[in-house]
Amino acid sequence: MTKRNKMKTKILTVLCAAAVLTVFWLACSEKAEQWLWERSGIPDVVSSTCDGSECRLTVVANSGCIEDREGFAREVALKYRENSFRSVRFSRDTGGQPSIVDIAVYLKKKDIGKTDPVMRICLEFSETERTYESREDAAGECRIYIDDNRIGNDRGED
Repeated sequence: MTKRNKMKTKILTVLCAAAVLTVFWLACSEKAEQWLWERSGIPDVVSSTCDGSECRLTVVANSGCIEDREGFAREVALKYRENSFRSVRFSRDTGGQPSIVDIAVYLKKKDIGKTDPVMRICLEFSETERTYESREDAAGECRIYIDDNRIGNDRGED
């Protein structure tokens, strides 16, 4: 009878250890995925507020620094026009395309509210650009400003 109790105790110990290791592994893999995403360099929207013809976004760069500010601004503008941010999808069914999109950019999500934005991007769409039905028609058709300084559009024009 004692051997049986010892065997049950060993089996129970192994099962408990396996359960603890499984939970630990799942927790670590989720943290690892979050850690990798925060260092991916892929911009993502954290919050958005639309009021009439103006939209304000908070974007995280998911990076330690932004080396090419113009390239980053163009990437964010493209993601906005294609509606391809990871965590937010914009609905333009009722209000349509806003004329101004004001974007505050932070390096990491934890910086929001603790530091000032590392840069501000402003996208301006004219009335004609706002009425395009398809994304392909409107590609490259907005004016991009970084910290109130205009940069050329996607076609390299000013």
